[in-house]
Amino acid sequence: MNIDWAALGLVAVVTIIGALVLVAALSAGFAAMATAAERRQSGTNAALPTAFGGFFLVFSAALVLYGLYLIIPALHG
Repeated sequence: MNIDWAALGLVAVVTIIGALVLVAALSAGFAAMATAAERRQSGTNAALPTAFGGFFLVFSAALVLYGLYLIIPALHG
């Protein structure tokens, strides 16, 4: 049995980076939506935090769907 350690290390690094990006995007989206809710309650304009929150949440969903696309061979081949 021959293990390609370089390829295994690359997969591990890309997985860790992808997970960190996903968690950061979700956190940014939730934080922006919370800021928007606070601004709405105080009566100030909440359009920008709502837009940022929506963007980050949609970006997170796109990352998850792309990951599923890469994992499921029937979708790309």
